[in-house]
Amino acid sequence: MKISGPESCFAVLQADRLQGPYETVQEDYYPLGNSVGDFDLVANADGKAYLYADTSPKRVAGFELSEDYCTVAREVTSQYEGLFPPFCREGVTLFSRGDKKHLLTSGTTGYTPNQSDVAVSASWTKPFVSLGDPHVDDDTMSSFNNQVSQSFPCPARICTLPWLIAGCRIICWMAVPPTLYAAWWLPVSA
Repeated sequence: MKISGPESCFAVLQADRLQGPYETVQEDYYPLGNSVGDFDLVANADGKAYLYADTSPKRVAGFELSEDYCTVAREVTSQYEGLFPPFCREGVTLFSRGDKKHLLTSGTTGYTPNQSDVAVSASWTKPFVSLGDPHVDDDTMSSFNNQVSQSFPCPARICTLPWLIAGCRIICWMAVPPTLYAAWWLPVSA
């Protein structure tokens, strides 16, 4: 669970069931001393798990988790280094397709939608290479006025493409409470 504030960090909780009860394993956890922003987690078939997060200084860092998934064992990769808003990245979303690992991010402009980027790697432990904006035909360069927030595999009986990408659409955040949002779905073919 991410705790927001001037120095964002994690609280690590664990339970035997999704419904709980939960116990706190760590409070105010900064992976290898990094404050954290948006993040995603992924586990390989071999049981190794990885955390990707936008960190300070602004970059997206990949961390291998410990065997119990409760701490970071080591940093495995870092990308989008040396960028400043709105070009540094947040809204981290991960998925695998075939033998490729995908990292989707958006620029950092607060609640104003902006251009997304998709990057690809052969492994969760190797650097990612940017392929550019995945939002084809979006002339506004605002990710169709959304921020990518999660990816879901889509069964062939429902979709012609293997993944759906969910996003949040913040509706005029200065005029209405930021809790008002809509979701959208983007089939991914890359």
